[in-house]
Amino acid sequence: MRNVGRGTALHRLSTAAAAISLMAVGVGSAQAERTIRLDAGTVIPVRLNDTLSSSESRKGDTFNATVRTTDADEYGLPEGTKIEGTVTGARPYRDKDPGVIEVSFTRVRMPDGRSYAIDGSLIGLDNKSVERRSDGRLIAKPAHKNDRLTYAGYGAGAGLIVGLLTKRPLEDALLGGLLGYGFGALQKGHSDARDVVLKPGTEMGVRLDRRATLTAYDDARDTRYHRDDSEYRVSSERHDYGTSDRVSSGTGREDGTDIGVMIDDRDVRFDSTARPVLNRNDVVMVPVVPVLRAAKIPYEYNTRTETLRATGTVEPVRLAVGTNIAVVNGTRRVRLEAPAQRINGTMYVPIKFLSLATGYDARYDSHSRTVILTSR
Repeated sequence: MRNVGRGTALHRLSTAAAAISLMAVGVGSAQAERTIRLDAGTVIPVRLNDTLSSSESRKGDTFNATVRTTDADEYGLPEGTKIEGTVTGARPYRDKDPGVIEVSFTRVRMPDGRSYAIDGSLIGLDNKSVERRSDGRLIAKPAHKNDRLTYAGYGAGAGLIVGLLTKRPLEDALLGGLLGYGFGALQKGHSDARDVVLKPGTEMGVRLDRRATLTAYDDARDTRYHRDDSEYRVSSERHDYGTSDRVSSGTGREDGTDIGVMIDDRDVRFDSTARPVLNRNDVVMVPVVPVLRAAKIPYEYNTRTETLRATGTVEPVRLAVGTNIAVVNGTRRVRLEAPAQRINGTMYVPIKFLSLATGYDARYDSHSRTVILTSR
């Protein structure tokens, strides 16, 4: 009986070991690494997650768009993959000239937080601009492989994609000599000029101007926490625009209340994917651009150096991503509570920088979880 019992026990152990081995194999295969190669000229359809406007957006503003779910599989991309972009030029509607906004695309961000630099341009998704290959992917037609395109405020929709005849910046060129494809026909048709307003959900094409090589993991959407390009924890969550990398506080939100910002008695509105947070040292970090806009503070953002310069106060102030030293008026240096961070394409700054940039007194009310800026 002892031998039989011992044999049964050994059999059970071996069976359990085999099951564990099979589970390990399953886990390993679920985390298999896949290489995705996207040739130059590939066009990826995306849906905008942020609002862009020729009257309010400024050069250097960042935004993101989600790869359309119906197309993600065709490119081998996980559902929820995002493409980050930058406003490279904007001109508001003037007299009879339409508003114009130009964008570029700089980074692909996977749902697990991994990101890859790309060189992407705007292109339409109409059959005159793109064609579908046998593998299901869209590519730019030969005549549109190198077009420099922009949105112009014409027609019944949010904006018409037109060609640009010059490589000069939008701010420096005369509009008549700037716009090419489609512009003449619009003028002859007496279409009403207006500002461009691109709302969340707007579909656009991202044309890759260089080949991109990405890496994906089959179980990326099941990953809970990842290190990103900051000191924050990033998790994949669902929200109104689909799967997005959300920043969670190191201390959590015990009362379930988001941190808010008020300028005098006015609430500052933030995008649902980029809101104020507490970092792991309990320092409040705030997306800087919405606050500067609400306070009507002019600013510039250099995408190459990742440096923001606010010029609305008596003394201009600048701050670069990754440093906690702000430079005031080109000479005076001020130490901040924490370094500026770039999270999911958005620049976050501590409260002291908001005070320097706006000229307002700034404090954090922990009871209401509110950053309060008060004019002096």
